[in-house]
Amino acid sequence: MVTQGGIQALYLALRALLEPGDEVLLPDPAWPNYRMITHLLGARVLSYPLVAGGGFLPRLEDLECLVTPRTRAILVNSPSNPLGTVVPRELMEGLLAFARGRGLWFISDEVYDEVVFDDAFVSAGSVVEQGNRLVSIYSFSKVYAMTGWRVGYLVAPPDMARILTGMQEPIISCVNTPAQMAALAAVTGPQAIVREMSEAYRARRDELLGILDRVGLPSSRPSRAFYVWTDVSEAGMPSMDVARSLIALEHVAVAPGSAFGELGEGYVRLSLASSREDLL
Repeated sequence: MVTQGGIQALYLALRALLEPGDEVLLPDPAWPNYRMITHLLGARVLSYPLVAGGGFLPRLEDLECLVTPRTRAILVNSPSNPLGTVVPRELMEGLLAFARGRGLWFISDEVYDEVVFDDAFVSAGSVVEQGNRLVSIYSFSKVYAMTGWRVGYLVAPPDMARILTGMQEPIISCVNTPAQMAALAAVTGPQAIVREMSEAYRARRDELLGILDRVGLPSSRPSRAFYVWTDVSEAGMPSMDVARSLIALEHVAVAPGSAFGELGEGYVRLSLASSREDLL
């Protein structure tokens, strides 16, 4: 199903699954829009931690402690924004088995799937039959740098897809035709540019990590996506204040970790999507 960006795909999936008072398992830190949508629907967020000690990956023991009879779904973002981590196959199998055992829907946000550095990406749909309570979310914004075109899509079981298509009619009717044709041209045209873009991000990542390491700022080594997650806790101030001071004093914009959840405090997110010269 074609949607108005990946964000509408996420909204429709959560809207179909959650009633007020229901619960959804969301990562922390994570893209803040997950939480925004959940609050908008009157549902409750159950945050599962992504921390350095666990390789910034979900841990099954944390999920087991959180789920209740009102829990309806789990959302997993791999490759991760803001962390750049990728869920390996064995863990993905475990997460899907956990959801299946608890009767939960599994929402897999895979919008950075082809921005490749190191680890092999594992799509949830390649591990389990797509019809098994799985909704996968994709976007043209990241892989094809088409952010402003607002085209995304989701893959869902046929019965769910029909419900979501019906829900889209009173919201936007459909994604505009010129944007859909542009997306079709992107996905059916030459793909070398996607690999070239990924290689550019990889080179920037490696140079940036070298700089951060030399000045003693511990940072994640993203396997995909185009973000570096950097520990700035030694600054002794909230990450929002760090971000504001960098803008005011150095004219440098970073995203404060606190914007991505409580466990993001003490970090900032650096984007590799700037030019190499500006980034370094």
